[in-house]
Amino acid sequence: MFSYQNALEILKDRAQKKVANNTYLVRTSPDCIGVRLHDTIVVYLFADGTTRLNSGGYQTNTTKNRINCFSPLRVQQVKNVWSVWKPSPDYKPYRFIGLFKDFITVDSAGRKTL
Repeated sequence: MFSYQNALEILKDRAQKKVANNTYLVRTSPDCIGVRLHDTIVVYLFADGTTRLNSGGYQTNTTKNRINCFSPLRVQQVKNVWSVWKPSPDYKPYRFIGLFKDFITVDSAGRKTL
């Protein structure tokens, strides 16, 4: 499960670092690190444990892969509909958060926020 702390350890004192093909960790603010795929920040990791997801309108396998690799949340797709899941501490593998929409924001407890 990837977190703000993991991203911070990878970035160290850099402004950005390449982590995969066309994918970079970037500092977006003092308390937020983004995962940029091409020109779109697809994951925002905040120091308080909040995570924000954004496809930028490109709901592709690569976008979904980057979200799943560089986020504490998981996106699953069934019949072209994306849904967001969070690993659950109570022996169930994942807990349903909601249907995916750009800029969906989930706090560290797994609650959707506005």
